[in-house]
Amino acid sequence: MDRLLADEAASTAEFKNQDVTADTGPWSLVNIALVASNRTPGIKASKVTKILHRKRPALVPIFDSRVAAFYGLSPRKPWDFWPAIQGELRQHGEWLRQLTKDTLTPDGRSLTDLRTLDIIVWEHATSGCTELSWPGTVEQV
Repeated sequence: MDRLLADEAASTAEFKNQDVTADTGPWSLVNIALVASNRTPGIKASKVTKILHRKRPALVPIFDSRVAAFYGLSPRKPWDFWPAIQGELRQHGEWLRQLTKDTLTPDGRSLTDLRTLDIIVWEHATSGCTELSWPGTVEQV
């Protein structure tokens, strides 16, 4: 995690622009932290992503069993989750940005479109909704 937090490129990198299969760059540092957590008792992907998201809210999505289940994915395979959440972010990023453009976190930072999406997915997952409805779609309520 220290390598990621010290990396200058990672401080401004956005998840939507990352190659989640790359061996170099900001996302590779996230992967290194996640792989290291597999060998650390009590520290798994959900904790790592929650910690890193606080420090790099535009780069690291929060992964846990609830959001994995929402997408029909295993909570033991975060690498399956990255393309799903990245696709949502790429497709609906502008709408997410507009939704919260003037919203600040409790510590005064702007809310990122990734964090906005994290909140929406988590709320859907915990409330029992089975799918997201986006503006302009038929299923929007």
